[in-house]
Amino acid sequence: MEMRETFGRIVIFVAMLLVAGQAAAQFGADEYQQDMWSKPKGKAETVQAKGKIHAIQGDVLQVANEELRQQWLVKMPRDLAGIRVSGTARSTYLRPGMMVRFSGQFDAKGNSQAPIEKLEVFTPKTVKEGMLPDQQQFGIFPEAVFGGKMLEDATAGAQPKTEVASFVVSGQLRGFRKGELFVAAGTTLVRAPLAEKAEISVDVPDYRWVRVGDEIEVHGWSYPHLMTHVVATRVSIQASQPFGELPEEKPGKSPAAPAGKRAGPGAKTDDKELPF
Repeated sequence: MEMRETFGRIVIFVAMLLVAGQAAAQFGADEYQQDMWSKPKGKAETVQAKGKIHAIQGDVLQVANEELRQQWLVKMPRDLAGIRVSGTARSTYLRPGMMVRFSGQFDAKGNSQAPIEKLEVFTPKTVKEGMLPDQQQFGIFPEAVFGGKMLEDATAGAQPKTEVASFVVSGQLRGFRKGELFVAAGTTLVRAPLAEKAEISVDVPDYRWVRVGDEIEVHGWSYPHLMTHVVATRVSIQASQPFGELPEEKPGKSPAAPAGKRAGPGAKTDDKELPF
């Protein structure tokens, strides 16, 4: 009887050792996987690489340099300050909420005098703890002296002025409709037409817009035994193609709708819908 109990205890003890060994092995594997991508232990090599993006999976990019015949798996930085995605864009890329900046010709009452030829989509500077925000990031600023007044300070009772001057408008895009921009610049809503072939530049820390074929420059680190696995601390990506879909061709003019019938999609209507 005692031998049976002793044998049973030995079997249970061996089973516990096996389970503990499997758990330790799994924990070790998970620990290694986490450390490989997130924190260097021991010696780490500094890596600088240039190439083109060949594949994208989540926040990991496959980068290759055909001239050097090298390739890497690059994990994107956690800090957005280490990511820069730049390129050009079509007007179809513009969305409400984006931060935009442009220079335009305005009269003293704030009326735009010419279409905007250049537009920049940018990311505001991060306000560090204990520091005041940069007041020059958003608002309307004269490029030259314009009667000693800001654009939004023109009084309603003043005599109309015929002078035209350049102002820099920086703020949040509230809408883009029928070729017109609606931008909340500080406390003022600015309305200005965008030229059909306007140059739109993009500089944002958002790698969701990254595509296969884009050029990338990587700064980061890797383990000596895993030089092809790079944890990036800073990346700079240049888009190979403009952002935004190709604009649809304008359909031909629709015939007038018969009286008493509802107008078709191409018919002109009295549309007073807000642009955002």
